Amino acid sequence: SEKKFSSVEDFFKSVGGGVKKLKGANDIKKELFLNGPVVSTSFKLDADFLKKIQNNTQFAVLASLVGKNHPLMIEGWGKTSRGQVWIVAPFQHNEKRTFIPMNFAKIDNCCLAPKSNFEDMTWEKGPYFDHPSGKSEAWTTIGSAKFSAATAELEMLGNCFNCGIFEAINKKKKFTLRNSLKKAHSRACVLKDIEWKGDKSKWEIFVEFI
Repeated sequence: SEKKFSSVEDFFKSVGGGVKKLKGANDIKKELFLNGPVVSTSFKLDADFLKKIQNNTQFAVLASLVGKNHPLMIEGWGKTSRGQVWIVAPFQHNEKRTFIPMNFAKIDNCCLAPKSNFEDMTWEKGPYFDHPSGKSEAWTTIGSAKFSAATAELEMLGNCFNCGIFEAINKKKKFTLRNSLKKAHSRACVLKDIEWKGDKSKWEIFVEFI
């Protein structure tokens, strides 16, 4: 079963290598610019804000937290005719973004960020094929990709399956392609085909991302 966390701070301490506490717009902007999104834990959800967004079913907040602190993910900032705003998404419900003015409802009183950059965290489930060179950019393409592998590496790929390579192709067996140097660069995929390239003494492996 998946581990449950009692707070954002506990989550970052467990999987994020620790937690950084940010206070004020300047600290938050610096963290956003250098490392990415942060989580506001001080935003006070009130009834007026809930009513304003209640028809926006893609921006989910917990009505049970009205009058209490509600975690929100801050992904960036911008400027409107009314002043500077944070670009936010509900923590764990990030399908839809909205704008919230800076300093509104204590949103920037306390924000948390992980100390880790998560480069060694794998987001997809196994089995894993670690590309030994660490140089393939296959996981940055859309839809499908191809990459080269030596025979020994192809054997490593075969170990991902409880059947042969060609049966894995026919049955569209799932595996995760992972950068051996940055495990966060991982993509779930199925094996489409393999082809021997004699001029390079390498196998060309074709995958389709899912």
